[in-house]
Order: sequence, then structure tokens, then C-alpha cells
Amino acid sequence: MEEMDQDIDEEIKKLNNCKPTWTAEDTEKHRRHDKEQKRASAGEHTSLPISLALSNISKETKDQRDMNVRRRR
Repeated sequence: MEEMDQDIDEEIKKLNNCKPTWTAEDTEKHRRHDKEQKRASAGEHTSLPISLALSNISKETKDQRDMNVRRRR
């Protein structure tokens, strides 16, 4: 019985000497990620609004067409 108590005491000492692997920075990072996930699942957009994203796409395609025209000349 005493031997078991000693084993338990040694195990407790080992655990008390462990350094934390989870930091406050990790907690904040996961908290932000969870908020973004909740927004996304609720239908809120965490990135660009659709109209702005489409305007960026059309601008990119226009720029690409301009580059292709320049190459042909």
C-alpha cells in the first residue's frame, strides 16, 4: 500500500514539474477562429462582400486581357 502511495506521489511530482503546452496566445488564436467559424455558419461573410469580390475578379480578367493584347502586338 505504501509503495502505491509512493508511486502516486512520484507521478504527482512529475505532473507538477511539467511545463504547459497551451499558452494564452493559443487560447486567443482559437477563440478568434471559433468566432470566425460561428460567423461563417450564421451566414455572415468574414471575407470580401460578393459585389466587391466580383469587381476584383472582373478587374483581374480585364488586366489579363490587356496583357494578352499586349503580347499579341
